[in-house]
Amino acid sequence: MLRCWSPGVAVAAMRSSSPPGVAVGELIEDGADALVPCRPWLHHGRAASSGLAWSSLSTGSVSPLGDGGLPQASQVRLTERGSFDEEYTTDWSKWVLDNGLVALPGTVRIGESVPVARWAGPRCGAVLHVQWSWSYEHGNDFLVSEVQLFNRVPGGWRVYGSQSGTDWFDPPLARPRLAPEFVGFSGAATAREDGRSCRAVDCIADVAAALIEVIDDQGALLQEPLDPSLGVFVVAVDGCSDAVVRIKDQTGRVLAVTEIRRDG
Repeated sequence: MLRCWSPGVAVAAMRSSSPPGVAVGELIEDGADALVPCRPWLHHGRAASSGLAWSSLSTGSVSPLGDGGLPQASQVRLTERGSFDEEYTTDWSKWVLDNGLVALPGTVRIGESVPVARWAGPRCGAVLHVQWSWSYEHGNDFLVSEVQLFNRVPGGWRVYGSQSGTDWFDPPLARPRLAPEFVGFSGAATAREDGRSCRAVDCIADVAAALIEVIDDQGALLQEPLDPSLGVFVVAVDGCSDAVVRIKDQTGRVLAVTEIRRDG
């Protein structure tokens, strides 16, 4: 993870109406560049360089100039949506749970984490991000998904400490071509913490898929349209409940069904 900061500049706490990282924009005036120290941190269990490098901050990106151990590509975009830097992954998750997904950028750069699917249920939520698994040597960088799971709490969301994910397709933000009416589910992911649990599945579907329907064992029905940009979705349910997930087309015809079994 690459975190960029400026001495003496406090990043304001994000409100639900302000996308994560947008406060960094206060450093930019009239498109002028500002020098901001970038300190390498640990990422995916690999130690980064201990040196301090300088990068140029502009309205488009933060580009580490490097000391041999830093990524050479432009890393962090600062836009009207805020920054997709991995530092803000959980902030973005909470924001999109409350506000919905934002328009996708052109791609996912190393050091970024872009939310592409979300589910905000009455008890549990989930957000699927696309990011890179990478090291500072860049010898084996590859795209992955990361699913963060949440419980609803008074005033917001509480994140679980564990995540799930798998390899991701490339280009990462272009809808892949699938067989007609194809629907593919992942295995169920489970997060447990402090006597609570949440289970989730994610899925990729052909353009025929239009609606997600979830019915728990109490008969509660939840429906949400499938975001058409990637055809990717995620669903989260309380771990103490069984649930059925159906994918339907625009006419209401069922294309695929999967079950989420209760935890334990």
